[in-house]
Amino acid sequence: MIDQPRQNIRHEAYAAVPSEQVFQRMVNNLIQCSRGHGDRQDNRRDDQRLRNQLHFSRLACVISPGQTILVVAYAELAAFLGIYLEDAIKLLQVLTLLNLIVVNQEKNPVIRFIIFLLLVSGIQ
Repeated sequence: MIDQPRQNIRHEAYAAVPSEQVFQRMVNNLIQCSRGHGDRQDNRRDDQRLRNQLHFSRLACVISPGQTILVVAYAELAAFLGIYLEDAIKLLQVLTLLNLIVVNQEKNPVIRFIIFLLLVSGIQ
């Protein structure tokens, strides 16, 4: 009975969802939860809440590195908190280079190669 296929399962009822969307949805929920409610006035908790939000924002950037809005949100929060600024700046630089590659992908291959080299050197 264990090895026998079940007859009552309809395979067309299950839709495939890209894992990036699933993880991004989970991280967005964590970010929303970390924003908390404005009715509490505890500075210690506010600081921890903002740090959690920063970490979740960074995770969102890892999941979807090409999303400009996520990188900008992370950079703004890092600047507000005054921490991880180098990481935020690198992400913005890589995002700018990725956008240049997309814009120039149909142009001269030498330009594409130079942009690729800049991208690789910026990641290290």
